[in-house]
Amino acid sequence: MTQAHNLALLWTQAQPLVRAFLYAATRNATVADDLMQDVAVTVVDKFAELKSHDRFNAWALAIARHKLMNHRTVSARDRHRYGQGMMESLSAACERLAPQVDQRRAALEHCIDHLDARGRDAIRRRYFHEQPIGRMAEELNATPNVVHVLLNRVRRNLLQCIERRLTDTEGRS
Repeated sequence: MTQAHNLALLWTQAQPLVRAFLYAATRNATVADDLMQDVAVTVVDKFAELKSHDRFNAWALAIARHKLMNHRTVSARDRHRYGQGMMESLSAACERLAPQVDQRRAALEHCIDHLDARGRDAIRRRYFHEQPIGRMAEELNATPNVVHVLLNRVRRNLLQCIERRLTDTEGRS
């Protein structure tokens, strides 16, 4: 396996964890995405220096913490700052929860694939394209209340499906 292939596999696995850490620390999707790009560039640039691929997630999180600290220094006027200890706690929690996040993401993807076409479309519009309820209602020729009810039903079905899937997975372990 080539180094580029190893990097691609490891980064693909670490990416949701790093994104969750950055979002939890910033509570701003745009800032988290910008920092995520910076982390990705640094991961690619420094991958050859990594001694053991076993600790890739921890290494990527350390890079994310460093990028986050730099961001906080630059935007020191922000009143929503967390100290170093809080960021280390968030990072450790993200690393500890990584296997559960991966299982939940896989279950969610499976469950979305098994939604009916209308439910899949509603989820895609609302969460992948961040379409406002009013615009969804217009495009679906429905009232905003009908769209709310549809999304609530689909979310409830997804939650039940995910819980069943995770329970089935635990039962087989």
